[in-house]
This record gives sequence, C-alpha cells and structure tokens, in this order.
Amino acid sequence: MTNSFSAYQQLNSLLHLINSSLQTLPITQLHLPDQLIFSLTNKLFSSATFYKFLTLHPKITSSLNLVWSLEVPPRVKTFIWLLLQNKLATIDNLQKRGLMLVNICTLCKAACETAFHITNSCPYFMHTLHLVLFLSGTPATYPSYPATMQLALLSKETSTIYKQLLAISYYFIWKERCGRIFREVSNTPSISANLILQEWSFSQLLKGVESPALS
Repeated sequence: MTNSFSAYQQLNSLLHLINSSLQTLPITQLHLPDQLIFSLTNKLFSSATFYKFLTLHPKITSSLNLVWSLEVPPRVKTFIWLLLQNKLATIDNLQKRGLMLVNICTLCKAACETAFHITNSCPYFMHTLHLVLFLSGTPATYPSYPATMQLALLSKETSTIYKQLLAISYYFIWKERCGRIFREVSNTPSISANLILQEWSFSQLLKGVESPALS
C-alpha cells in the first residue's frame, strides 16, 4: 500500500510538472518538432555546448581558473568551480547516472531541476537574489552581451561586489535545496537573503572592509 501511494505521488508530481510546463510554452511553428535551443549559440542545448561557450567566448576569460580569484570564502569558490562544470548532483545529473527519480525543482516545484535552472530562472532563486541586491544597495551589473548569470562571474565587466553576492547566493541556494531534501527544512526567500548577506558581510569584515549592508 505504501509503495502504491508513493508511486501515485510521483506520477501526480510528474503530471503537475508537465501541465505547468505546457502552460508556459509559447505555441509557435506547430509544424516543427519541439527542440531545446541554447539561446547563446542558437543550437541544441547540451552541457557540452554550454561549456564550450563558457570557455571560448571572446569577452570572458578562456580558463575557469578565474574562479579561484573570486573574493569569496574557499568553500564558495569550490562550489562555483563545480557549478560551472555542471558537476553538481542535480536531479538531471543523477538521472544520467541511472537513478530513477522524478525531475522537479525542489525550490519552485515548477520546472525540471538542472544547474542552469536553479541558478538562472528558478523563481525562488530570482526572488532571493533580487532581495539580496536590494538590501545591499548593489545594482545588477550584467555583462553587455547576452549571457547567463554564471558567465557574469567570469566577466571583467561585472563589479567585484556583484560577483561576491552572486557567488554566495549560488552557494546558499544550493544549501537551501539540499536542506529541503535531506532535513525537510525550508526557508523563505527573505530568510535566505539575510543568510547570504550575513555571510557576505562576515567575509568582508575578515578582510577588514566595511560592507555597505552594515554601514
């Protein structure tokens, strides 16, 4: 009985995900088969095409070693290194390893969980990041070319403070995701934003820099 109920829950979650996705998709060119296109290259999306763009784009450093120069705690640098190489244990990556899982974002329950979704388009993440930027008085200084927010971490056009806040936000969003799965504990975007700002302020104090959020 328990197994049947669990299977029913998984099927119900899958149907909910399909329904939500269909409601948000633009209906154009119905005579063509559906394809997932990577807007940065106008080609079919894959981890390989994203990584190639990340390392070969002329406006960003061609080496991911730039991650280690970010002015954030070491554990955040390590996390960003894994994120940019799509090495996180997201559901889509676990499925590639043979695990039978229903792929739905733990944070928003409205899309499949991928590293790209969690750190670029997840409503929970976007709400949290906007709060972080607003509370710290930091403008969102994106690069001048179309890019994902991950690429902003490696761009010379991005301010140091924005890179710090973005990197720490990524780290804490992943912690929030894992906390919901393994500890069944969830925070609101405002609580997550405060945790991110506390971490950022503490890292600034360790360097002897007064952060705007504390002044």
